[in-house]
Amino acid sequence: IDDEQVRVVLDGGRIIAKLPTEDTRRDFVLDAGNGRFLPRDTGIYRFDRDGTGTVATAYFGTLRFEGRDTAFDVNAGEGAHVWNDGAGRLNYRMVQGVRDEFTQWSAARDQQQRSVASSRYVSPEMTGAQDLDAYGDWSETPDYGAVWFPRAVSADWAPYREGHWAWIA
Repeated sequence: IDDEQVRVVLDGGRIIAKLPTEDTRRDFVLDAGNGRFLPRDTGIYRFDRDGTGTVATAYFGTLRFEGRDTAFDVNAGEGAHVWNDGAGRLNYRMVQGVRDEFTQWSAARDQQQRSVASSRYVSPEMTGAQDLDAYGDWSETPDYGAVWFPRAVSADWAPYREGHWAWIA
């Protein structure tokens, strides 16, 4: 992640990327090892990678795959399985989009009522913005303006006890 791009390298596992704005769409690229997926539209996309290759699903929007000598689109409601064969050739076939418990969990999380309170103070694109109201409250103070504070904090909690700050250009 930098000021120009969010580049995800998926070596294994699965992710769902929700790209609700043109800025997030334009900045996102997923490296699948044998090529890359670029969203053509704002939307919701899923990527699964294991030893057999990568399966990309477009729930909403269109994805573009670009690989060595191969390029194609994955339209809304479709999926594509991309893999290298034993001779190192890139192959793909269109498949049914993946819909499982992970998909249901992600969709349910997206359906949770959007907080009116947090959206007044932070951008919905801020990582964790959707969790602020679930775990804390906002208060207006004369010295600082809007301040968020957690609802439940253990008595021995202290900030900055673990971890470190680092500047990354």
